Amino acid sequence: MSVRGRGQERPGPIPVTRVIPGRTLATAGSGADTCAMEFLNFLIIGWAAWLLWRRPERERLAFLLLVVACLLMALGFFIGSHGSLVPGVNL
Repeated sequence: MSVRGRGQERPGPIPVTRVIPGRTLATAGSGADTCAMEFLNFLIIGWAAWLLWRRPERERLAFLLLVVACLLMALGFFIGSHGSLVPGVNL
């Protein structure tokens, strides 16, 4: 006889789902697109740093590039987490 009573058996193990940070379960797949977006941000920030170092008179352009990089990071975060703004519930 099981612990829960007559005729009731313990449920099997919970299936493990692969979760990729920054992606919803419905779209979980390869992280190549998020990696490309992070690399693009890295290149933009590197370009801004190079401008400040080699061409100090282009400081306004470097600041604009940093603003663009920050907006891209915020957009990537919003796109990656839009499915988790409201927690899932079991109905």
